[in-house]
Amino acid sequence: MAEEAPPQPLIDPTHFDLIVSGTGLPESILFASATAAGKSVLHVDSNPFYGSHFASHSFPSLLSLLQQPPLLQPEASDEDDGGFVPVSRRSIYLDVEISGALTLEPYSRSFSLDLAGPRILYCSDPAVEMMLKSGASHHLEFKSVLASLIYFEGKLHSGGDLQDKSLGLAEKNRMMRFIRLVTGHIGSDGGGGLPDEDAEVPMAEFLDRQGLSAKIKSIILYAIVMADYDQDNQRFPNAVGAFIYPIYGQGELPQAFCRCAAVKGAIYVLRMPVTGLLVDKETKQYKGVRLSSGQDIFSHHLVMDPSFIAQHSFFSTNASSHHEDSEVPKAKECQGLSSSTTKVARAICITKGSIWPDSSNLLHLHAAMNAILLHSDMNDSQNSASTVSEDSEGETKPTLMWSALFVQEFKEASLEPVCSCPMPDGNLDYGELLEATIKLFHHMYPQEEIFAKPPPTEDTEEDDGSLE
Repeated sequence: MAEEAPPQPLIDPTHFDLIVSGTGLPESILFASATAAGKSVLHVDSNPFYGSHFASHSFPSLLSLLQQPPLLQPEASDEDDGGFVPVSRRSIYLDVEISGALTLEPYSRSFSLDLAGPRILYCSDPAVEMMLKSGASHHLEFKSVLASLIYFEGKLHSGGDLQDKSLGLAEKNRMMRFIRLVTGHIGSDGGGGLPDEDAEVPMAEFLDRQGLSAKIKSIILYAIVMADYDQDNQRFPNAVGAFIYPIYGQGELPQAFCRCAAVKGAIYVLRMPVTGLLVDKETKQYKGVRLSSGQDIFSHHLVMDPSFIAQHSFFSTNASSHHEDSEVPKAKECQGLSSSTTKVARAICITKGSIWPDSSNLLHLHAAMNAILLHSDMNDSQNSASTVSEDSEGETKPTLMWSALFVQEFKEASLEPVCSCPMPDGNLDYGELLEATIKLFHHMYPQEEIFAKPPPTEDTEEDDGSLE
């Protein structure tokens, strides 16, 4: 017999400054930052796991998520008298194609699969600074990214590694001269370095002016600078720092911020969906939410997972309350995925061996799968003892055992009448997501500094704050 779901707890108190629905990274940062600012916050999630669209999953959990029905309807409400607005959720994953009959359940807890990545963190970027400032870094472990690879002229090459034997001596000398030129410009502090006409041109054109070969140009653009699209219109950036990655996956990041809030006594509840919004019957202004337990909880502010969709009539009525010169988006922009127009194509692959010699680490595909992986009969791939094979041209490639290709809808953050956080975007880092999250925090609390108080220096016994 299937195990019965645990009873849903009643929440006390019933009034909060802020309710956050969803445990994605932006929602978890808002949860922790509002708690650090002294606000009372309730954090709920319909899922039994942390991370929402930013989670790291076991193999069975990932399959279950990608195979969800497109629309998840809420439970019917006993009343609908104008003060209750039902909400529904829809899957943001479309056109899912899964290939390979792989049985990994016995090993499913030995690894995790990032749903919205993998992504990298630059050691010197604002995301790392926020982890240090908030104390989230105390709950995380990182490892360095071992190599950046580029696919050039039919082969993989190590990017920026001067020990790479495929680079000729002349190419290595040109790259070293270029690196010295750039570091000299950055260190000149306006007192020398590059001429203005070189510093202001698109980076691809700047590299051409240096007389660099196409291979060296590709290494600089896509392995050192980590550009993730064609750079013809990109200006020359400052140098980036080293790359790091959470050991247990990107899903650890939202959990770390949740723990920061839990230490301060904040409440979070998993397996607790929001089924509807409570609004004032006369003004149509938001005043609270109804949870799947049937309990009504009230708050001044609400932040929703962007995959939620609310009834259009509430938003269109509330739109009239905004001034024309307000910076707040009109209500028609805040209806969840119904207004989403951007999509991100993603792929998750399990291979029998690494694409790079003497490495057993995972890879982030930023190239065509057909170019670097050998497709076998994946229904029979478990019977093959070989981890790598040769293609028709004699190139050694790892065997592709299983893959999932899907399209993820993307929606940016929106503000009133109900705030929603951004979905995972197509970038390699968290820069734009972090900027949008900080903007949401200052919209709700314009007088507060995000994570203004430093985290405690002494070890504190952790109260997990969970009402599971």
